[in-house]
Amino acid sequence: MNRIKLVGVNYDGNMRLWRGPEVKISVFASRHFDADDCRLVQWAAEMGETHRCLVGTFHSKAEQRILEVALANGAFAVWLRGCSLPDYYSGPLWNAMAEDRMLTISCFHMKHHTRDTARYCTHLAAMCCKRHAYFLKEDDLLIITADHGNDPTWTGTDHTREKIPLLIYSKSIKNGGYYPERMSFADIGATILKNFNIEKPDYLLGTPIEELF
Repeated sequence: MNRIKLVGVNYDGNMRLWRGPEVKISVFASRHFDADDCRLVQWAAEMGETHRCLVGTFHSKAEQRILEVALANGAFAVWLRGCSLPDYYSGPLWNAMAEDRMLTISCFHMKHHTRDTARYCTHLAAMCCKRHAYFLKEDDLLIITADHGNDPTWTGTDHTREKIPLLIYSKSIKNGGYYPERMSFADIGATILKNFNIEKPDYLLGTPIEELF
């Protein structure tokens, strides 16, 4: 993260956290994961006690719970928002802002497909953390992808690339690895159906990634 300069991005809080030496851990928790699960709360408290810096969107209730518990116990945090900056902070978030233990970054833009490299880099930086924490249920399927490719350095606002990233994780997947490029976006949908043991109707396109199962 310390190699990426934040230019033209709205932020609030301690910018030093973007480049600071704190151990950064990106956080993702399924929206179905119980926000009061003792494992989640205990992990968040330990992150605070060891002064880790958590990075994420903190969108789901479980992620919000992690953020609050971790900050209440002394953690640092970089909050990446897909909307504007908060009008106010409360509770542990307010205390963390007052103690320079938090940085909030707004990646929001009114126009779609903007050529804004800073915003692209901000999200990529969260993926570049050396450590990642995922809180998923046994039957959750985590897919990180996009609806289209886009080159942030090109002119105009049209799509510029067809290829997209595709990262898939589930506790049910036993044969992980790198697989060849797929022919269609529809393969993602077919893979989701197979993961949940749902038969794909004949009228739907797509072939599941059989190597995962």
